[in-house]
Amino acid sequence: MSICWLASYPKSGNTWLRVFLDNYWEDRDQPADINRLQRTSLPTVRVMFDNTLVIESGLLTKAEVDALRPRYYRQFATKPAATDKHLCKVHDAYTYLPDGAPLHPTDVSFGVIYLIRNPLDVAISYAHHSATDIDTAIDLMSREIHTLAAPPNTEAHQIGQRLMSWSGHVRSWVDQAPLQRLVVRYEDLVAQPQAAFARVIAFLSWDLDSARLEKAIRFSSFSELKQQERAHGFHEKNPDSESFFRKGKSGDWRATLTAAQIQRIVADHGEIMARFDYLPG
Repeated sequence: MSICWLASYPKSGNTWLRVFLDNYWEDRDQPADINRLQRTSLPTVRVMFDNTLVIESGLLTKAEVDALRPRYYRQFATKPAATDKHLCKVHDAYTYLPDGAPLHPTDVSFGVIYLIRNPLDVAISYAHHSATDIDTAIDLMSREIHTLAAPPNTEAHQIGQRLMSWSGHVRSWVDQAPLQRLVVRYEDLVAQPQAAFARVIAFLSWDLDSARLEKAIRFSSFSELKQQERAHGFHEKNPDSESFFRKGKSGDWRATLTAAQIQRIVADHGEIMARFDYLPG
C-alpha cells in the first residue's frame, strides 16, 4: 500500500481534514468520534514507531531516530491500510538525511495533500495550542531549526519533527518534494467547503458522491468537533492549552494581532504570503 501524506504546519487544518476523510470514507449515520479516527494515521506517535521497529526510541538521538524513519515508513506501508491507501498526518518539513535519502521515501508515497493557512492566523492558533504568547509563536515560526518534541524531550509521546520556518515548511513540500501534490488553503475549506473538499476526494481518486460529501462536511463542522471535545476531551490537545478546537475561522488576525506583529510576520514570510494571497491589504 502507498502512503498519502497529509502534511501541514501545525494549526493549519490537518485534524479537520482527517475528521472529514474519516466521515467520508465511513459514510455513517453519525459523526466520526474525534478520539477514534479509524482511517488516518499519526506515524510520528512514538509507541507506533517503537512497536513497528521493535526499539526504544527514547534511548536514541534525534539523528538516530531520523535515520530509521525511511525504513519505518517502508515497513508501515506494508501493513493493511484502513482505506485504499495509508493516509498519514505529518508536521515535518520535507527534508533529506545526511546520506541524501528523503525522510519521507518516494518509493512508498502516493503523493501529498498539503494544507496551508495564513501565517497571520497560524501565529494566533499556534500560540494557544502551545500555551505560549503570540510573540513567541511568531519567533518560533521564523526559526529554520524549529522542531516539535525536540530532544532532550525523549519522553514526549511523539518523535521529534523538524518544522523549519513557516516559509521553509511550505517551500519544502510545495516546491521541493518530488511528489504529486494537492495544495489546499485552509481559507478555502472555510469559505467553499464543497469545492475544496471535492478536490481532495478527486486527488485521492475516490468516487465523488454529492450527498455523501455534504454529510461528511456537516459531520466535520467546527461546531461538531468543539462539542465532542467539550463532552469527551481530545487526546491530541496540549495538556497546557484550554482546548484544541478554538475558533475554526479565518481572518482572526485582524482583531487580534498588533501592527508590529503583522509587520514582523510579513517581513519573515512575505514572499510565500504573496504567492497564496495572504498579504494584508
